[in-house]
Amino acid sequence: MITPIRKNILVKPVAADTISTGGIFIPDTVQVDSDKVEVIAVGSQVTKVKPGQMVFRKHHLGTEIFDNDVKYLLLDEESILAISN
Repeated sequence: MITPIRKNILVKPVAADTISTGGIFIPDTVQVDSDKVEVIAVGSQVTKVKPGQMVFRKHHLGTEIFDNDVKYLLLDEESILAISN
């Protein structure tokens, strides 16, 4: 398991929709990474989010990390824009 330090947050990207709201199939080649992610673990100085929450991040920010073939992102707490209720 990866443990973030200080103000870093370990998140897991949420799978993008493969069907549009109009019912059109979106192939993998044109899908855009979702900015909605699930918080997996937080560093000791993180105060705004906790594991298990769904949050929105700034687009294209974060360091990709793979652990057991699972993709995670490591973000700074300031990269979180909003918490999804």
